[in-house]
Amino acid sequence: MRALSRWPSTAAIRYGALIAGMLLGNIGVWIHRVSQIWLAMSLSATPGKSLSYVIIAQTVPSVLLAIVGGVLADKVRKGRLIIFSQGFQLALTLILGVLTLSNHITSFHIIIIALLFGATIALETPARQTILSEFLPEDRVKQAVAINTTIYSVSRVVGPAIAGALIATFGVGTSFLLNIISYLSLIGAVYYSGALSHKTFNYPAFHVGSETVAFLKRQHALLIILLAFSVMSCFGFNFQMTIGLIAKLEFSNDASLYGLLSSLLAVGALASSLITLKYNVVSAPIALISVIIFGATLLISGNISSHSFFAGSLVAVGFFATVAYTLLSTYIQTSSPQHIRGRIVSLSNALNTGSVPLGVIALGYFSDYYGAQYTFIFGGAIVAIFAALLLLPWSLWSERISGAALEPNQTSDKVKNSE
Repeated sequence: MRALSRWPSTAAIRYGALIAGMLLGNIGVWIHRVSQIWLAMSLSATPGKSLSYVIIAQTVPSVLLAIVGGVLADKVRKGRLIIFSQGFQLALTLILGVLTLSNHITSFHIIIIALLFGATIALETPARQTILSEFLPEDRVKQAVAINTTIYSVSRVVGPAIAGALIATFGVGTSFLLNIISYLSLIGAVYYSGALSHKTFNYPAFHVGSETVAFLKRQHALLIILLAFSVMSCFGFNFQMTIGLIAKLEFSNDASLYGLLSSLLAVGALASSLITLKYNVVSAPIALISVIIFGATLLISGNISSHSFFAGSLVAVGFFATVAYTLLSTYIQTSSPQHIRGRIVSLSNALNTGSVPLGVIALGYFSDYYGAQYTFIFGGAIVAIFAALLLLPWSLWSERISGAALEPNQTSDKVKNSE
């Protein structure tokens, strides 16, 4: 936490509270998603198809509204946007919990709530992913990006583990209600941190799209990383689906085992976060190599026939998944100037979530016809091969990329001067 080391104690406490609130809030998102998926599978005789419908429902709004969320993150106060979104998500979670506990829940209710939840996530995520950097001077932004990407990568794995434990212990309906704590935590942290009064960028409306496109045209390496990130999200980072199917179809529909499998992923993720947090700057080739290693780990894990050894291999899967996610996210944010960072992040989110339905359909098919562990085999093979293809001709592109890519501060100054 070197980002806090040179601050007055009060400012450091406020920033630390916001970090803690962000972590709890992101974990809460994954608790909601996993609980929602488990509920949908429990109501259906064909869990693979039912799960696919719910995941598609929650990702379609993310694709359609992601760019809008990026513009909002750059042009309105991020703290207010986060609080509004958290309040709406809290209301949706409360409705879902009450319907589930009263036995009035149907698949139609789940899909509608998934659509609304996905819409609020799309509008809020760019603000969440960039708000920490507003508390630091430009020369220390990379530290905030490293903290933020670690929060996201860890919560993607820890959240499902907590969700599995809550479902096994209290039931899926109660898990929704208990998750309300995460929304209240983030709302309180944003208020306490003083983020409601932070600045916005008031650029003319016609610059919103043209400015971003002009920047990306010069950043060929960034475009390659965005593509690799999208494929990894599509076929490799669907743990909410793949672990759920494996627990239900391979481990006798046991929610406690679902929690255990997710917890093993979380162990690897936490171990990885302690290592990757210190890497504030990464190169594109290193980020691609991390994706190849992650895909190979998935492939090996999916071929393990022993349930106990497969469960143990999830620690390695969680470790390398978090490494790849953190390095890719760090590269994307540190390669983008602050005043358009929200839009670049929203574009990344749109590509990632937009590719999810394709992965869900393909992995659901392999699960239903070949077995749940084939989701790891098929997904891992695609991720590793695609990243390797992007990496192989890197020497041919290096001269062009190095000449086209600018340092974030240089790019920011160049854009501002053009105005």
